[in-house]
Amino acid sequence: MKSITQFVVLLVVSAACAPVPAPETPTLIETPTPTSMAGMVHPTATPGEAIPATAIPAPMEPFGDGGQELAVIQELYDHYWPDPLILILDLPTILYAVTDGREHINLITIGPFAEAPNMRPGQVFTIAFSPDEGGTFEIVNVGHRFSGKLLVAANCADAEQIRINQGGQAFAIIHSPVDGRLFPDTITVRVGLPVTLYNFSVGGEHLVSVELLVPDPIIVRPNSITQMQFTPEQVGEYAIIHADDDLAGLLVVRESACPDV
Repeated sequence: MKSITQFVVLLVVSAACAPVPAPETPTLIETPTPTSMAGMVHPTATPGEAIPATAIPAPMEPFGDGGQELAVIQELYDHYWPDPLILILDLPTILYAVTDGREHINLITIGPFAEAPNMRPGQVFTIAFSPDEGGTFEIVNVGHRFSGKLLVAANCADAEQIRINQGGQAFAIIHSPVDGRLFPDTITVRVGLPVTLYNFSVGGEHLVSVELLVPDPIIVRPNSITQMQFTPEQVGEYAIIHADDDLAGLLVVRESACPDV
């Protein structure tokens, strides 16, 4: 028994005296540098940087009944309003785009038809094109990979039928005191069909109403989307009114929103 005990003690002492192996030197793995993509830049704005609220490029002359003039609001990092945005095939289009983001330069694509490569916060980006293919597409924020639906109808009657089928007609209005106007400044809707207006300001707060249809003013703020909802029951022209400045627009209510119907 004594010899066994001595043997165990010897093993313990030997183990205690054995050299401790040096720890392995960890392998350093460098963080890969992201691959640059041309046109897809999202730099953070310089703190305190003031970006003038003005249309880029300058707004074009309205097309009247010979084209379509619409606006779309990008809500980071999630959505586009209105959704869907409805266009008409082969009709010259002016699309005004704005973002509620405060830091990023954005690249957005409008289906296969056009893009806004350097849309900044505080700017109204003007995009002119003619959608030459009908069907269902997307408006996409390339960097953040969210989208809204874009529908291109064969003609105005088909576009109106889409709105009837979905139970309402929706449009965006961008309020810009620096530019001295609304984008667009005239919206034509169908009588008897519910209307949603998405309002967005690129400069200051505004008290906005629609003559007879939205008599109590709502507050339209920068970096915020404010909705107006109503159903026009009478054909006519209704002023979009700013209570606190001279900005104004027009809502035209027709039996059909299509000029040739």
